[in-house]
Amino acid sequence: MVRVGLIGYGGMGRVHHRAYGKLDGAAVTAICDISVDFTKLDANAPEINITTEKSGKTETGKITYYRLIDEMLAAGGFEAVDICLPTYLHAEAAVKAMEAGYHVITEKPMALDVESTRRMIAASRATGKILSVAQCLRFWPAYVEVKRYIDEETYGKVRYANLSRYSGPPRWSFEGWMLDEKRSGGSILDLHIHDTDMALFLFGKPSSVYSSGLEN
Repeated sequence: MVRVGLIGYGGMGRVHHRAYGKLDGAAVTAICDISVDFTKLDANAPEINITTEKSGKTETGKITYYRLIDEMLAAGGFEAVDICLPTYLHAEAAVKAMEAGYHVITEKPMALDVESTRRMIAASRATGKILSVAQCLRFWPAYVEVKRYIDEETYGKVRYANLSRYSGPPRWSFEGWMLDEKRSGGSILDLHIHDTDMALFLFGKPSSVYSSGLEN
C-alpha cells in the first residue's frame, strides 16, 4: 500500500482524492490546503471539467489535515506527495517534498519556466526520488488505443495529423489564478501542453512545430 500526502485540495485535488479511492494499492493519509475549511469539506467545492465516479471503497486509516506544507512534510506518514497546487507553486513544493524524502507526482504543467523544471529534475536526481508529471491523457483508454493503432499500423502509416482544442475559459480556479497568465502560463501552457505531449507520445519528437491560438 502506497500512502499519499495530497497538497492542494481545490478542484483537481478532489479529483485526485476520488481517484485514489478507486485504487487498492494506494490511500491518501494526509491533505494540505491553506484555503479549505476541513470541518466543511463540501463547502466552496469548485466545479471543474473532469470528474470521476465516486468509489464505493472506503479508505482505511485516518487522514490528517494540514494548512502548511512544511508541517505536513515534517509529520510524514506517507511515501509519496501528490501536488495539485496552482502551476506557479509546483516547483517549490516538489523540490521541498523530494528533499524531505518523498516521491512526487505533480499536476501538469510541470512548472512555469524551463529553469524551474530543471530545478525539479535536479532535485529528483540528487535525492533519488521519483518525479512524475501527471500528463493524464497518455493513460486514458481512448488515447492508449489510438497509440496502439499507430504503433501497429492498424490502418497503415500516419501521414498527417491535425490536433485541435476547444475549451471555454476555466473559471473554477482559486482566486482566478488560471485566468492569470503570470500564474498559469495561459492556455498555451495549461491546456495546449496536453496536445504537445500527445503529439510526442503518438509520433515522437518532431523536426519542426507550428502552433496557433486565439485569445478569448
